[in-house]
Amino acid sequence: MGGVTAADRLCPRKGRQHEVAIAALLTSATIGEAALRARVSERTLRRWLANQEIARRTGLPKPT
Repeated sequence: MGGVTAADRLCPRKGRQHEVAIAALLTSATIGEAALRARVSERTLRRWLANQEIARRTGLPKPT
């Protein structure tokens, strides 16, 4: 899925949460469903998706 980013090194738990969220995004029909699977709010997941690195790693377009 991609390498370890600087943010992951600073906060390994957040890096793991991002990995779980990415997997959820790739296997869910909606962002809301992915948020439930990743156990984060939909708002948080949308904010993470707005991040260039996460959007690149998922291959998904940024939410509008």
